[in-house]
Amino acid sequence: MNLSKNLFVLSTLLLATTATAQFRVGQVTQQRGSSYNGSIGNTWLGGAVNAHALLTTSAGLLYNRATLDVGGNAAVNLLSHSANLALVSGTCSNGSSGFPVTQSRSGNFHVQVVGIDLINQSFQSDSTFARQTWTFNAFGPNGVSAPIPVGPITISLRGNVGAGLTISCSYALPAASLSVSAGGYAQAYGFGDASVGFGIPGFSVGCGINGHILSQNLTMLCGCSVSGGFFGTVTYSLVPISLTLYAYAEAFWQRWTTNLTSWSSPSLDRTLL
Repeated sequence: MNLSKNLFVLSTLLLATTATAQFRVGQVTQQRGSSYNGSIGNTWLGGAVNAHALLTTSAGLLYNRATLDVGGNAAVNLLSHSANLALVSGTCSNGSSGFPVTQSRSGNFHVQVVGIDLINQSFQSDSTFARQTWTFNAFGPNGVSAPIPVGPITISLRGNVGAGLTISCSYALPAASLSVSAGGYAQAYGFGDASVGFGIPGFSVGCGINGHILSQNLTMLCGCSVSGGFFGTVTYSLVPISLTLYAYAEAFWQRWTTNLTSWSSPSLDRTLL
């Protein structure tokens, strides 16, 4: 069953759920959703992740609207340099207002990699964004470098983060009802690599790295309706992470080591909606 069929099935099964209500004169606004923010490793090797999902319905005499906002982003650190790895964001709104009643539908899908927009498209009706995959280096073709004191010398480490992003999603904004729904997923990963920039006479120098910085999945099949409430789910997962980065030097039967990162975390599975 494809995404558009999934959205159609969900739209016919509007499951009412408990939500926080905000009361105004002649209008009731309800919301459902949550977010996750996490940090990984440190500035030498690590990053940060965020994912969020929020559904909102507003019902009143002259204003009715259903909105959806689901997205996530990831940033990476390597050798005290930072880069915004990827951002995926989808929003849509379907509502009516005024007298006589006027319906308005709008949405936007935004995909960004290392600060460059790959997709930034607005829409006013049902829209599908087919599966696409991008692979890239987070710090460009040349990577980044940093001086690291190791025992009696300072060595230069150079590295980069190889990354990938895959997306696929569909949005439904029907003209026949005040509802919005979405189905799809985003997957992102980042792996760090490092090496010694140059040798030093009289010393054997090197580094060790386990740079599995992140591998995450955001999956959605959800929506809301002014008349029917909220339905579906959004889940976020992050695979187990183990990070190690150190530099070493050997000379005169002696070894010096500078440990830069030693960090790990278990897998994470979070239901955002």
